[in-house]
Amino acid sequence: MNHESHRALSHPTLYRSPATPQISSNKLKKMATTKGKKPKSASRHITSENFVESCGAILFNLTDPQNLSVCLIRTKVHKEWLLAKGRRNYGESRNEAAIREVTEETGFRCSLFPVTMQTRATPPDAAALIADKARVFENLTEPFTCEIREYKNPKRTKIIWWYIAALDPSNEELEKLPGEADYEPHFLPVAEAITTLTYQADRKLVERAAQLVSETLNPLDRKELTNDDASNESTEKNQQNGGKIYSLCTL
Repeated sequence: MNHESHRALSHPTLYRSPATPQISSNKLKKMATTKGKKPKSASRHITSENFVESCGAILFNLTDPQNLSVCLIRTKVHKEWLLAKGRRNYGESRNEAAIREVTEETGFRCSLFPVTMQTRATPPDAAALIADKARVFENLTEPFTCEIREYKNPKRTKIIWWYIAALDPSNEELEKLPGEADYEPHFLPVAEAITTLTYQADRKLVERAAQLVSETLNPLDRKELTNDDASNESTEKNQQNGGKIYSLCTL
């Protein structure tokens, strides 16, 4: 095999099998629009140029577990009280993006805080045909909520993955990193943080996150749920809330 042939085979964009006829994009589009079997549930595809992923976290100071406080950021220009989040870079994991954005916007070092919660994510040792239902697991650093926002101008979808994070123990004096110039970070007691946040959806996020952290730190206060209970509760919520746009979807 000569050098050019070897180069073509090793590079997928250069190699073209002589047995594979090329199909025009118009013909492919026509083939894709032919009627196939309909899915059992409503679905839609959003191609990469039409959606963006953001990741954020509710940052807690757990120095005193009996008096939890949450970090909010106040924007200097619009005077809004928000939660730290930002867009995920390509090639970056969601976990990494959440921690990076929180650190950049608040100026505080932090890490994901493992909680006990319900999730439909499957355990690594699960059977291949495990049922799709909510189960309770401990020590999870998965997103506790997925938020979906639909924008009109320009038309696009934003998917936000929300995590729970804790202040790095090494920050005993709450030493700040440079952070971002327009953001002023403030740690507030949970109840005050909820009423201070500008947007209602963010208030719901902090309420849910605080509940998970409190129940994880104080297991005796947690409502005991079997995996069957978790599945039934999740099903009831889904039936009541019915897939609304702009919704917060607890995983």
